[in-house]
Amino acid sequence: MLSTYRNATKILLAGFQWVANNIRCLLISCTVCSLTSCVTVVLDHNFSDQQVPHRPEYRDFEKSKRVGKMLRFKMITFDANQTLIKVRRTVGYHYVKFAQRFSVEGANRDSLDENFGVAFAKQRKTHPNFGKHSGMSTKKWWGDVLGETFQLAGSPVREDILQQMNEEFYEYAKTAQLWEVFPEVKEMLTFLNRNGVCLGVLSDNDERLIEVLRNLNIASHFAFILPSVHADAEKPDSSLFKLAMDRLRLSPTECAHIGNSYERDFEGAKSVGMHSFLIDRDETFKKKYPNLGNENFIADLTDLEKMIFERHIVES
Repeated sequence: MLSTYRNATKILLAGFQWVANNIRCLLISCTVCSLTSCVTVVLDHNFSDQQVPHRPEYRDFEKSKRVGKMLRFKMITFDANQTLIKVRRTVGYHYVKFAQRFSVEGANRDSLDENFGVAFAKQRKTHPNFGKHSGMSTKKWWGDVLGETFQLAGSPVREDILQQMNEEFYEYAKTAQLWEVFPEVKEMLTFLNRNGVCLGVLSDNDERLIEVLRNLNIASHFAFILPSVHADAEKPDSSLFKLAMDRLRLSPTECAHIGNSYERDFEGAKSVGMHSFLIDRDETFKKKYPNLGNENFIADLTDLEKMIFERHIVES
């Protein structure tokens, strides 16, 4: 009788924690705008059973009587590009489309792809955080990258045409025509929401990121979306990670960050004591960083399914 009472008590406590985490997430969604003036917050945990994939190991009643599930992480933050979303095809592909529209001759996709990386890296070094501290608008910042890319690729664009091209491409880059979501992302974000994990985005990005995620129909999964241009800091600066934790009143050990950059994401999160994981879809990082243990990598977001719970066996 006493054993049965203890079992019931532990099951109830596990259930109460799940409810508490969901309530905490909802409260955060109401107050997180104080994080910074820019943070968008759109959160709805009222998912139907049809929206939540059936996971017998977590939802089976008989198993729940034997296994109490405690969340390992109360908050998980994600990088955006190459973690949640990616450019459709390549940047060069889209630049060629606009070159044809504006009758820019000699545009070559491979050359534009190669030189976009060069122009982007140069601009990022010269004017960090999308020109935030250089008095530049993000549109001007990206216009310079656009012009430099075509110049280096041997297809210079006349200034008046470049300005018009940049105006249109800047808006185009907010849409699902340029971006797509990785296949497993929507299902796993729903799963994490359903299990009471608070989710956020910490990304070295400009203010359009919020609209991009809305247009891709994943913004509503996040309690906050924080682009670096609004946080006055880029990863791996610790202030970006601390901002989210401090305002949400969470300790580093209760939080995890997932991204695709060793320096910016993995080391940045580790520097403040957060759990940190590299998303390694093609196993590039395992080869590049052989001294890192396998526990530091995830193949994609489906790996989180077996990582977010600490299982406590209940006495039978």
